[in-house]
Amino acid sequence: MRPSPFQSAQAWRRLAVSLDCLTVYRPLTELAVVKQLRLMLRQLAELLSEGEARPEQSRDQALASIALLKQTSAFYADLLQEEPSGSWPAWLVHQLLLQENPFTRYLAAETQISGPVGQADPYTSAVLADQALADLSALQDLAQIDLGDIRLQLRQLLIASDQEWLLPLLQRLPEPDSARLLPTPAVNAGILPEASDLQQQLLSTLSLPGAWAAALRQLQQFHRTQGAGLTACYPALSLRHGQLEPLRRELPDAAFDLLYDYSGNLSRLDQTIAGFVRGDFAHDVLLTGPRGSGKSSAVRAVLPRYAGQGLRLIEVSPETMDQLHTWLPRLSRQTQHFILLFDDLSFSDAGAEYHQLKRLLEGGLTERGSNILICATSNRRHLLAESGDPESSARFADDERDERLSLADRFGLHLTFRQPLQTEYLAIIRHLALARGFAGSMEQLQQEALVWSNRRASRSPRVARQFIDDRLGKRQGSAASSPEARP
Repeated sequence: MRPSPFQSAQAWRRLAVSLDCLTVYRPLTELAVVKQLRLMLRQLAELLSEGEARPEQSRDQALASIALLKQTSAFYADLLQEEPSGSWPAWLVHQLLLQENPFTRYLAAETQISGPVGQADPYTSAVLADQALADLSALQDLAQIDLGDIRLQLRQLLIASDQEWLLPLLQRLPEPDSARLLPTPAVNAGILPEASDLQQQLLSTLSLPGAWAAALRQLQQFHRTQGAGLTACYPALSLRHGQLEPLRRELPDAAFDLLYDYSGNLSRLDQTIAGFVRGDFAHDVLLTGPRGSGKSSAVRAVLPRYAGQGLRLIEVSPETMDQLHTWLPRLSRQTQHFILLFDDLSFSDAGAEYHQLKRLLEGGLTERGSNILICATSNRRHLLAESGDPESSARFADDERDERLSLADRFGLHLTFRQPLQTEYLAIIRHLALARGFAGSMEQLQQEALVWSNRRASRSPRVARQFIDDRLGKRQGSAASSPEARP
């Protein structure tokens, strides 16, 4: 049911009450935007009820109209912070897929709680599905609220209560883009294609009666394969201040193919991750080597290859390691496979963070499921710095060496990213240039690349990429501005 302009107080009140009657999707009502919407609908219903009961103008009606204008502004303020287009339906659909509630959590863990023949508990599944069905019908009605209609109705209420002087303030509120078929690119950056496709389906069928309830099967399949919460929509996340946050950056499908496997490490890493996603046993991975050698790039580039199959990457900094004990059980219950990436690890001593990582690798911090793999990168082969104190080195050399080796030894797979040889560096240059569509003199380009690397005293893959970005960017810009210009 699409609310029409100037509908009754009862209709607006019914929409507000429908929010309070959500069951499995009730966590939506705790979001700031929905709280503001509920207040706005209630105030609008009360003001219309007052007008129907006492058509004559009153001071209370004037004050209520002003309060409604303020509340409408507050709603827009929160909505625009999260959806710059101001599209209420686009915001709601985006949040719908991010929900972590009894229904989505059950589906995300369904394969793990299934019976011996792979069938989930039919009673529990049916109860949750029925409640989700009712909630989806209510949410479709709420998504069809036209904010333009509310603005028109508020305008009439302000005029009726002799508050025309507030109309310029009402005009300052943005015109919402209710017809938008997807959230803005900034909001959807880094989102899975499967999530984006489902968003578009729900928004394109918004005006069809019962369409969202009919999409229950697609939602069930989505959460079974992609999980619940942020990890259902975003393949790359970070753990900060005890909360998961999406990394809103695009993951190009060809990212892995852009890397040149001069050492064979990329193929070994890819084979390990492929087996991990299939459910095979996989060793935790330690990637070491000099700066710029492509350690973390290799891990991140593998993600797009398997994100559609449920692979997720969570970046964890050492200072947030003590928060993992609350997340490991939650991640272990999901059907996706998670890589915990500890990037650029370096411990000055065997302190608390060092021992937390040791316990995590041993399984002693909190039991982690077989769907969680640890990858760590470091410029130090053994992660722990050697003591510079000669006296300490003399007295505790063996103990210190054993301590440094003990952490690295807990990784079953150790990949060493060495500095490329000159021939390998030039091969990287060729690989990157051809991937960028370079059609000039490769010999000249490689000679320039050698000069570039000599000036930076490094032939790392990072230096090679920086050279290609610099040279090909300049050539493309020069060609665009002057076809006769020398590249």
